[in-house]
Amino acid sequence: MKVLTVDNDRLRLLCRDLLERAGRLSGKPDCIIGIATGGVYVARILGSAPVFEIECRRPSTERKQAPAVRKLLASLPSAVSDMLRKAEHYLLTLGKPDDKREVKATTALTEYLAANPKARVLVVDDAVDSGATMKAVVGWLESVAPEVSVTTAAVTVTTPSPAIRPDVVIFDKGILCRFPWSADFKSSKKQDENSGGY
Repeated sequence: MKVLTVDNDRLRLLCRDLLERAGRLSGKPDCIIGIATGGVYVARILGSAPVFEIECRRPSTERKQAPAVRKLLASLPSAVSDMLRKAEHYLLTLGKPDDKREVKATTALTEYLAANPKARVLVVDDAVDSGATMKAVVGWLESVAPEVSVTTAAVTVTTPSPAIRPDVVIFDKGILCRFPWSADFKSSKKQDENSGGY
């Protein structure tokens, strides 16, 4: 398992690649749905169509957003935060994913889907681990707008057998990304040089 720090410049390149791959697969999307939190940032960068936010998170995400936790994680040496990130990933993937996740859509999204029942929808997230979140969002879309055409995309898939595998992925298995919105993100020239790839 490798941890890759993705700064804003690299993120823009990854998002451009993600959108091009999705376009080749299913055409230009009519709208993009970003799964909060990371998927919303990715969706806004893709921004080639109206962007909507949808919420469906695992409980550990909330705990990491506390200001004191974010400050502590950002202050740790990279080697320590890499080790913690790998440990968290290991613990999250030990058990069976919780399939009972509540999806919270904005009014703007539900109104858009009602007005555009056959839209081409691109659902994006920054990372897919267990796949339970993306599966819940796709299931919600299928129940409220059964005629929409759904394509799924993520920057990284971190496990070999997620509950749903996105149609478009940049990094498939073995890469944990530290994004600019991650609690342990801190940009440095040395980190950026060691990240390789994009």
